Amino acid sequence: MFRIGIIGDTEGYIRVDNINCPEVVEVYRNYELVQRFTKDENMVNCYEYQVLEARSIIEAGLTETPMMPHQETISIMRQMDDLRKEWGVVYPMD
Repeated sequence: MFRIGIIGDTEGYIRVDNINCPEVVEVYRNYELVQRFTKDENMVNCYEYQVLEARSIIEAGLTETPMMPHQETISIMRQMDDLRKEWGVVYPMD
């Protein structure tokens, strides 16, 4: 079974095969393939980049990564909470 993700806008779209652990990412502009990325053969579970970033942040003595500051995470979680409320989605642990 394929888990394909497509992200689009007015200029083109990005197609991601196996969106949970991307193996191929293709960038299209006006329905023409302009760039293709394939999975690094050293990747095992797609968390490698997060682990490497965490290691570099710890080694640098930082408490958060500039790539995804805590404030950004909190902002996204608030947006998700607002959407869940708007849609009436309630989880058992809420």
